Amino acid sequence: MGRWCGWITSAPATAFRNTAGMKGPTVVDTAMVPMANTSGGDGAGFKILTDADVSPISPDVDPAAKTILLNLYHQTLSCYEDSNEVYYCRVSTGLVNDPATGLVSDEYATPAGTLLTHWKIISKNMTAGDEATGYSTPAVPWCTYIQGGIAIHGAHWHNAFGEPRSHGCVNVDPQDAKWIFRWTTPYTSLPAGEERRTLPDHGTVVNSI
Repeated sequence: MGRWCGWITSAPATAFRNTAGMKGPTVVDTAMVPMANTSGGDGAGFKILTDADVSPISPDVDPAAKTILLNLYHQTLSCYEDSNEVYYCRVSTGLVNDPATGLVSDEYATPAGTLLTHWKIISKNMTAGDEATGYSTPAVPWCTYIQGGIAIHGAHWHNAFGEPRSHGCVNVDPQDAKWIFRWTTPYTSLPAGEERRTLPDHGTVVNSI
């Protein structure tokens, strides 16, 4: 029999159904935990997106003046309008050490260089690898693709920002991902849900160092 699963992204959280029984384990607020069937709940824990959630930030600023500095060594991301830093957050980029062998591997390294925003989508199911070693993560939020399948996106399954641990993407807190999504170009709308560019046309430039 299947089970519902949910992510607790803040505390305290609302339980839709509370039944008597054995006390379960305490988990951190970013852990994945089983969630009871939500039928009959009042929906207070859910939020429907509105136009305001995807409305552009600083749309009056020349898109060419917006750049992102991604520092792979310090695991930080800064958004600039000309030379003014307007946003800063910690990130988790590609893990270059294989935890199984302890050896250095570039397989999951986040690329360095000049990266170009070419696709933005509000939510995407991400899959990669094979049945033994791959992953499938549904509803990854606020995805800003900057090279091929490499994206800046929200990660609600860990809180280790400031340390490399991804398969190449740039993991950030979902609220940071939302801000970056709204600030970068190309802008998109709620009805569209996504926006693409085909090179040489592109959106915000990301300098990865």
